[in-house]
Amino acid sequence: MASGPSTPAPFTPFPRHSVNLLTGPTSIGKTTYITNIIENRHIYFQTPINRILIVLCNSRVQEVPLQSDLDIPVEQIPLSQYEPDTLQEHDLVVIDDIQKVTEAIRLTISVCAHHYNLASLFVVTHSLLNHSNFELLSLCHRVFLFLRASSNTRLSKYILSNFFQEPEVKLALTSIINFCIKEEEVLALELNAPASTINDKLKYIAFSHLTNLASNGFCYIYPNPQALMDYNDAHTHLRVEPELAGNFTEDSIPRFALVAVPTKSVIASKLAPPISEDEHPKCSRQEQWRNTVDEIEELIESNFKTSRWTNCKALVTEILRNKKFCVFTDGRYFQLIGRPDTRVALLEFLGVATRPAHRNELSNTHKYKIFKKHAQEIREFGSLPSLIKNKLL
Repeated sequence: MASGPSTPAPFTPFPRHSVNLLTGPTSIGKTTYITNIIENRHIYFQTPINRILIVLCNSRVQEVPLQSDLDIPVEQIPLSQYEPDTLQEHDLVVIDDIQKVTEAIRLTISVCAHHYNLASLFVVTHSLLNHSNFELLSLCHRVFLFLRASSNTRLSKYILSNFFQEPEVKLALTSIINFCIKEEEVLALELNAPASTINDKLKYIAFSHLTNLASNGFCYIYPNPQALMDYNDAHTHLRVEPELAGNFTEDSIPRFALVAVPTKSVIASKLAPPISEDEHPKCSRQEQWRNTVDEIEELIESNFKTSRWTNCKALVTEILRNKKFCVFTDGRYFQLIGRPDTRVALLEFLGVATRPAHRNELSNTHKYKIFKKHAQEIREFGSLPSLIKNKLL
């Protein structure tokens, strides 16, 4: 089953009053990263920006170099002159190169960012582990790791061990971190804020390649693997206008990722050609896909206890993503493509796969053998092993 043409959901990585921590050693590119975000603010921010205020914490460092033709006021002041009470609504604030967390900085992060309704707050420091600035990790909403630095590789392992509890999320983040280390990319991890959303339901835990969104037309978003029921397969198979997304290739999409591209860059989904209203006036393939997903979700919530919903929905997501499976449009059956002899009821498979094996369970029946084939295919597809609880499958 394939979805129809699609455009990605809007992605604004910096919601209002978000607090963002950038960390990495000297000359790693933190200032360049901030400059790119500010100069392309129309792409990145949820709310309008009335003023840019840069607080310079290191007296030996010159002002942050910005374009001279910015259409909003820019103020750069030393930390000694900074007064949090002077902040205004819709300010974009950058506290640059923090040497030591002062009371003014602490107040800005914990109180002003939210209660003054800042457009966003960026906190920049060179070191966290074994440093007095370590407390910033628990104060900020998210942390941006410049993974070209070995110190941030060590920091990522600490964060993974201490900020995330769910095994599925830890496994996903391990893969994501390794991908970004290989790419020498900046990875943003959601830490202390309520999980941000791409749309009303789909939550994400991290994103990377953010500056590519302005230069090459795409970045990667990593959804929470426990909240993927609303995942649309077309999101990872967008055909993008090459001139608008020069370095993007579908083969480069990392596992667990969605792709965010400007709407103007999207041609159509690779999985199915567009269907005009004349050809199919009542229901497009995209609508049919959504209806099927809704049907499956309702079946799960009607037939399983609440405690099993997350596991069932995550397992269904992996089935929907796998090109070797065919899911019937009513959501009640699925099979291996071209293998009608492998058709089984989806709910029955979920019921067996998402519970521990029973004592003396009859695992040599014809239906159970089909279940095993499907479970094996799901594992070979690279899905999280913990999704299948039944050790006999």
